[in-house]
Amino acid sequence: MEERGLPLSMLNPLNSGFLSPKNLFLFKKMIIFTDQKNL
Repeated sequence: MEERGLPLSMLNPLNSGFLSPKNLFLFKKMIIFTDQKNL
């Protein structure tokens, strides 16, 4: 499953280690960057 890009553990909302403000900010930034790249 990790071949698609992000490991499932990063997408799991129960993973409190990932759901920190800094990581959420980086996650949103990465999604925005990916969206712009696909345009």
